[in-house]
Amino acid sequence: MASRFIIIAALACCCFAASAQIISEDLPLSSPDTRNTRQYDNDRPSFIIINLGIAAPAGAYGSANILEDDAGYATPGLDLHINYGRTFNRFIGITATAGYLVQNIRIAEIVDNINRYSLNTIVYEYDYPGMRYLYAAGGLLVTIPATPSFNIDLKLQGGIAFGKDNELVWKVEDPTGIYIEKYGSATDIAFLPDIGLNFRLLVTEGFTINFFTDFVMANFEFSNVPVYRNGVPIGSYNYPLKMRNVNVGIGAGYRF
Repeated sequence: MASRFIIIAALACCCFAASAQIISEDLPLSSPDTRNTRQYDNDRPSFIIINLGIAAPAGAYGSANILEDDAGYATPGLDLHINYGRTFNRFIGITATAGYLVQNIRIAEIVDNINRYSLNTIVYEYDYPGMRYLYAAGGLLVTIPATPSFNIDLKLQGGIAFGKDNELVWKVEDPTGIYIEKYGSATDIAFLPDIGLNFRLLVTEGFTINFFTDFVMANFEFSNVPVYRNGVPIGSYNYPLKMRNVNVGIGAGYRF
């Protein structure tokens, strides 16, 4: 009988200690210097960050191989985006991103390939402003509180991207003569997966510095792109563009 009582008492003490531990973790501590990461996140569960970085083309998107079907001839560009996040507990939350990406195409290499491999066509001059992308995405946020002042965020997002390929104008000579050829601008909207990481470092009570890396992709299908010769329409064409970028940069944000 006494042994049963001892066992029951021991179990009761264990349950009480566990309950006290849970309650102590949920209650705010009086000293800000001793607050743990979970309590800090409960005080400021949201953040917003403005990020600026380099968009580096990945895979065939950055290739200039004329024999590669998906070669995109893309150059490193500039990525500017805003990232919002809110945690519901210590590890899980939601996130959303809206951004603008500027990127160029290695048009000089395209011209060089034309002049090298075409027997009867020479391109003299060209003007091309490059690619422009607008994108927005949202999804799951997984936060790892590495220290009380340093968090790592995994962002798994999906959204849409608006792509615009600006018009290309060049001066061409072939057996028919010398003329100005223009390829009109093209636009399309595509699904955009976005997988990324934030490395958020707390600077003051609410302000953070962020280092980020994101992989974004979108498959565009540009259709009915008009072609002009000396201002006269001569036809249209369709072409795909498989955008793949690894964005890396730095930003500043605020937690609230």
